[in-house]
Amino acid sequence: MTTAGQSDAFTRVSLHSVTALGKCPAPFSDPIAVKVVLEVFGCPPKHSIDVKFTWKPIWDFPVDQVLDEFEVGPLATVGKHELVLHSDPPDVAKIPDPTGPTALTIAFTYRGKQFLHIGYNAVVLCEGEMPDVFEDAAMLSRQLTQCFKKETTIAWDEDHEDVEEKTVINGKDNDISDVKEKDHNGHAAYDDEAKVPEGVSPTKKKARCEGSLSQEGEKEKHHR
Repeated sequence: MTTAGQSDAFTRVSLHSVTALGKCPAPFSDPIAVKVVLEVFGCPPKHSIDVKFTWKPIWDFPVDQVLDEFEVGPLATVGKHELVLHSDPPDVAKIPDPTGPTALTIAFTYRGKQFLHIGYNAVVLCEGEMPDVFEDAAMLSRQLTQCFKKETTIAWDEDHEDVEEKTVINGKDNDISDVKEKDHNGHAAYDDEAKVPEGVSPTKKKARCEGSLSQEGEKEKHHR
């Protein structure tokens, strides 16, 4: 609910915290779960937010996999909203070498404009002798390590289209033309656009969020 004096305020949604949930390391075939806390300032956004999980082998972009796409919200109140997001695991049969350098990315967009991009470096280990071809994920474990965050100022609703676009990576202002974060080896931890491999269709959009915690502390359930 918008309070008095907020009618002319700009909307701003900022990342408060992000936490990878579950075992670490975890079996490669386990679903992925991440807790994200977003904070809404000014006027709450009017529409839902689109979320996309992508598994991105850094060395071979054509085998990127869109794991899940769904909507959350609308985030109807000012304050913090806790979202527990679930994604399907990657299909190991579509990855020539799943133990190569990899990233998990989570993109948040509003009305087609990306305002938040979270990237995790992923370490995938093989228990036992490496096979020539991985037919299943039974021998593999995964671990999400270093996290990178990129926030971009956008125009949220129709009455605020003149907002100047600015990007912040890991809490630091950056020029909008230089937004690719790199890990300690110089590899990109994520990219702006996730590429879907040929012949693979994105998962049908659905809600995969357990709920959000508003400023008043009430749990807001989203349909699954």
